Amino acid sequence: MQQRFSYALLLEMAADYDAVVARQGFLARMAAPKPAGLKLEFEPAARAQATIRARTTEVLTADEDGVLLIPLRRDWRRALPEVELSRVPLRMTLAL
Repeated sequence: MQQRFSYALLLEMAADYDAVVARQGFLARMAAPKPAGLKLEFEPAARAQATIRARTTEVLTADEDGVLLIPLRRDWRRALPEVELSRVPLRMTLAL
């Protein structure tokens, strides 16, 4: 089963995280990690892939542990590509 979503989902998650961090005290804000992308977790043997359809198509593959990272990239922020997953992930979280 494939799953599709807009890269805008990742940007919304990062913006929500940044808003929460902005309400923290100075030291907490300075110590808080910055969002790095979207972390998808699949069954380890699933060989899951994410196809990013922007100006060019890029295919990202999960590692042997089933973890796939879709990075925050400036060119993708502008293009807002469609992301197509080869499988439904077990978990989807903001990568910090």
